[in-house]
Amino acid sequence: MNELVLAIDSSSVEAVINGKRSLVKRIPVHEKISTAHLEHTMISTLTNVLQSVVREHHSIHKIDIVLSTPWIVSKTKTSHFTYAKPLMIDRDYLDRMVQEERNVFKKLFPFDIEFVEQKVFEIKINGYTARLKKPVPAISLSISSAMSAMSKNILEKIHAVIEHFIHGVKISFHSSSILAYLSVRHLQPEIDSGLFVHIHGECTDITVFRAGIPTHFASINYGVYSLVHEIAHSLNSSLGVAESKISLFENEELHNQAEEKVTPLIEQKLESWAHSIQELLEQLESVSPRNVIIYSDTYATLFSNTIANTFEEADITNIPDTMGTLYKTGIESVEFHG
Repeated sequence: MNELVLAIDSSSVEAVINGKRSLVKRIPVHEKISTAHLEHTMISTLTNVLQSVVREHHSIHKIDIVLSTPWIVSKTKTSHFTYAKPLMIDRDYLDRMVQEERNVFKKLFPFDIEFVEQKVFEIKINGYTARLKKPVPAISLSISSAMSAMSKNILEKIHAVIEHFIHGVKISFHSSSILAYLSVRHLQPEIDSGLFVHIHGECTDITVFRAGIPTHFASINYGVYSLVHEIAHSLNSSLGVAESKISLFENEELHNQAEEKVTPLIEQKLESWAHSIQELLEQLESVSPRNVIIYSDTYATLFSNTIANTFEEADITNIPDTMGTLYKTGIESVEFHG
C-alpha cells in the first residue's frame, strides 16, 4: 500500500511516494499568464502526473495534496482574552474559540471557500504555556494558531482529476506554508526565529517566525518565472533564451558582450526581488532576520546568494530536499484537515 503526496505550487506538480520523490512536472511558462490560464495548465499538469503515477504504482490508499500560493491562503493569529473572574478553560472551550476564528476567516473571502486545516501552536493560560489535559481556571488566555482555506471550485476540480485515476481513497488538502514550517522546525529545532522563503513560479511565499511560533504568512508576486519573463522582455528574446542566459549567469559561464549586457540586468531584478522582501518585513514590523531558510528548485544559488547579500548578518540555510519530501514530516502534526 502506497501513500502519495502531491505538492502543487505555481510552477510544478511534484509526486512523492512513501516519502521519496517519484516525479515532478513543470507547469509550462508562457509569455502571458492569466489566473484562468494558470489554473487550466495546473490541472493539465496534475493530470499528466497522475497518469504516470498510476502506471507505476497501482495500490495507493492515501493522498495528501499540499498547495502553495496562489492555490491556497494561509494566516496566523494570536488571540488574547481576559476575564473579570476565573473561568474554567477546557478543550471544548478552546475548540469553540478556534471555530469562531474559522468563521471570521471565511468571511474574508468574496468567493465560496473550503476550510482546509489548522494548527494550534501555543496556548497560554495566565501567562504560562498550557497543554490542557484537564480544565484550568484562567483570568487570561492566548491562543497562537494558523489556518488555511482555498477556493471550493479549485478543490472540486483537483478532486475530480484524482478520482478519475484513483478511486475510493482518502484525500486530504494542506497548506504548504503550515507544513513547511512544521517540517523545518522539526529538522532544524535550534532555529526558533527567522524567515522561511519558498520561491516558485510567479510567487515567493514567506513565513516569519519568532520564538518557535509563526507570526506571519505572506507572499509577494515574484518568483522564478517572473525573473525569466523580465529578462526575456529586457533582452527582447524568447523565454527559452532568457532561461539559458540566467542559467549561464548562475554557473558563471557568461562571456564577453553577453556578460556585460546580461549580468547587470539579472542582478538588478534579483536585488529588486530582495528589496520587496525587505519592504514586506517593514510592513509587518518585523526585525531583520537572524536566520533565513530558503528553498527554490530553480536558480537556487542565485536566490540564496541574493538573500545572503541582502541580510548580511543572517545565517542562511538551504533546504537540501524537495518540498514534496519535506512536507511529509509535517503532515501528521496538523490537528485538522479536510
